[in-house]
Amino acid sequence: MALHYLVCKLHFENERVRLTVSAAYYLVKTQIYLSSNEEIDFRVQELMRLNFKYHDALHLAFAEAGKVDIFLTTDKRLLNKAQNYQKILKIKVDNPVIWLRNILQIEGE
Repeated sequence: MALHYLVCKLHFENERVRLTVSAAYYLVKTQIYLSSNEEIDFRVQELMRLNFKYHDALHLAFAEAGKVDIFLTTDKRLLNKAQNYQKILKIKVDNPVIWLRNILQIEGE
């Protein structure tokens, strides 16, 4: 849903259609259920000491525990902070539109 919203905000009609089709191909709906535990709670506290806000730290800690390939967000503040701490984070954090454009560019080469 969030990716669809972002795709609709693009200004170029051809690019919008290409991204919508590609999003369906690359993003597979997966459901993993994790329960909070001491390890996740500890990681949240570590991330908060790096000045991540509580909910951002919680999302990142659960994403790390779930071993996600990439954490996609449009939150510029979170993206900037994650970029500053990319060596400390156990996952890659990116903007969904930029991530998808990079995937398409690599595929087109």
